[in-house]
Amino acid sequence: MGSSSKPPANLFKRSNGYWYVRRSVQGVEKWVSTGTQDLDHALRRYHEIMTGLYNEGRGWDDRDRVVPTFAEWWATYDKAYMPLKSKATQRRERAIVNNTAMKAFGRRRLDEVPKSLAQKYLNTRGEKVTQDTLTREHSFLQAVWTKAIEDGHEVKNPWALIKREPYSVKQRTVTEGEQEAILGVCSPRFARWMRFMLGTGLRDEECRTITPGSFDWASGTVHVVGKGRNGKKRVRDVPMLDGADRIAKEQLEEGRFFSGSAALWGKELRRYCTRAEVKPFGPHTLRHTFATRYLRGGGNVYTLSKILGHSSVAITERHYAHLLKEDLVKASAGVNLGVRPRVVSIRSKSRSTKTA
Repeated sequence: MGSSSKPPANLFKRSNGYWYVRRSVQGVEKWVSTGTQDLDHALRRYHEIMTGLYNEGRGWDDRDRVVPTFAEWWATYDKAYMPLKSKATQRRERAIVNNTAMKAFGRRRLDEVPKSLAQKYLNTRGEKVTQDTLTREHSFLQAVWTKAIEDGHEVKNPWALIKREPYSVKQRTVTEGEQEAILGVCSPRFARWMRFMLGTGLRDEECRTITPGSFDWASGTVHVVGKGRNGKKRVRDVPMLDGADRIAKEQLEEGRFFSGSAALWGKELRRYCTRAEVKPFGPHTLRHTFATRYLRGGGNVYTLSKILGHSSVAITERHYAHLLKEDLVKASAGVNLGVRPRVVSIRSKSRSTKTA
């Protein structure tokens, strides 16, 4: 399948099928091959080649040097910053660029995308995708412009001028009935995995980092490697609750811990959901279920934030605000603040009445 991206003005496909960069350098027209027949790969090479030709010629319009087009800057951003992100994030964000953003902004310089054009783009996308997807796309494009500014390009960030809608709270949790239905049809190994995830709240990729040496049986915790900012890993010790430590020991006695790809566990989970006649869900729903049960069981949101490995308690509060609100109302129901109306008795000659 070919790319749906549009090439910038100086990128051409020649008769041999390869993409070339064409530029006039000191009056001499130069053609430089990108070395690929794939447009997406050619776009990643485009900015690097253009920079090299500029350094060779030193005679172009200053605007070409200082303010790159979106396609030119994306080639740099993709090479410098995308490797720091997860594989899933890379796939999602490259799809945004190749399917929509490159068509809208590819040939425009970054300073030629005003707030109005950015807003028009979001309005159009909002007719085709969910609000959460649109929020992620908005956040990503804002980051692309931010990195260009940090790199010294004198442009304004049009995306930062537009209010970004918050993510909606995902309410999907696994009920006890659904849990028992799945456990009733799955393999013993899968049952242990599911119970362990529900007893720790780990991300599925964190579970796959666990080795026999990760456990501290005396304290009842497991040492995991989680995601962090800018590609850096964050480690933490997670308590194994509600028998999760016993399940871990059983699995280690069986052999290796829960290795395998996220796609494999997700596929198995959906298969068992179908067999148990439960609406399918992904591994992350088990993490959300753990957090929901933890708070409803009386757990503290600050402790939960540490267990989940969130960078701040504000993230935890945002995701579980509805539960915190329920707890606040419940905990406050019996509090007497001294503002309730008193009932006093007024006696009359004929009868006694009560009035507030």
